[in-house]
Amino acid sequence: MAVIRKGDYELPICRFTEEEQRQELKSALKKLTYREREMVKLRYGLSDGYTYTYREISHIFKCSTERCRQIISKATKKLKPLLEQPK
Repeated sequence: MAVIRKGDYELPICRFTEEEQRQELKSALKKLTYREREMVKLRYGLSDGYTYTYREISHIFKCSTERCRQIISKATKKLKPLLEQPK
């Protein structure tokens, strides 16, 4: 968390911004299908902090590695405009 020093006290500036970003991401993820959402969460470590490979995700969802990559790519393309919208 970044801190601005002003005299004898500190002002935290990123705490609320990070929380707002998490909430924005969470609401954007809800617009994806269940499969897309779970694959994106696994790939980028949004669930447990561990980033899964396409191969690991493909074993979990019982699809090919290439199909897994395609689904995640499509989902991230869907997320991009949702996350770039001005508030």
